[in-house]
Amino acid sequence: MLITTVRTMEIDDGRWGDYRARIATLPESYRALVEAIEQYLFAFGRAEGDQAARMFEDLADLLEECAALSAPVPEIVGDEPAAFVEEFLSNYRGDALLLAQQQLRQALVDATGGR
Repeated sequence: MLITTVRTMEIDDGRWGDYRARIATLPESYRALVEAIEQYLFAFGRAEGDQAARMFEDLADLLEECAALSAPVPEIVGDEPAAFVEEFLSNYRGDALLLAQQQLRQALVDATGGR
């Protein structure tokens, strides 16, 4: 399995390619929204592997549904776009926090030789 590192997230190549292909079919205003959301997620989100892939696939699902309904972008994100993305991201943060904690523990074990 090939892995693509997308900024700080590792995602299976095939799933990332499928996601990007789906996004490419969205209307221009939606693609601009995706670009902004991705920048936010790369800066403040933390996910790897299946979790990261699910997060982006879920984003594509959401925006495809909104596009099918011809929902204007402001109606999708509301008055506070950052709050929208934080709410979306909250569905994936629990696993990311556990991962960060595991990595911290492992780094301490590595640094101290297991003591």
